Amino acid sequence: MVHPLVAVREPNNPYDENAIHIYYIKTDDFDNRELVSCGYINRHLAAKLAPLMDGDRELKIHNYHVMGSGVKTPLGIMIEYSIE
Repeated sequence: MVHPLVAVREPNNPYDENAIHIYYIKTDDFDNRELVSCGYINRHLAAKLAPLMDGDRELKIHNYHVMGSGVKTPLGIMIEYSIE
């Protein structure tokens, strides 16, 4: 099952004022939805994207690929996105 991803700005994040949190939307058999954390966009890219999102533009994730096994290498997500 492929879960849709959403990007959520966190301007009050104590570690990075440009933080952009990535979540996947988990839906159960009863159509209940839950946001599950995938992590954050790296701070260098977030510094460029955050002002656009703060200006009422949306970071829309079109496609993604999970990188790494999580056993001896960290997991990461490569995303394809646009700003709309």
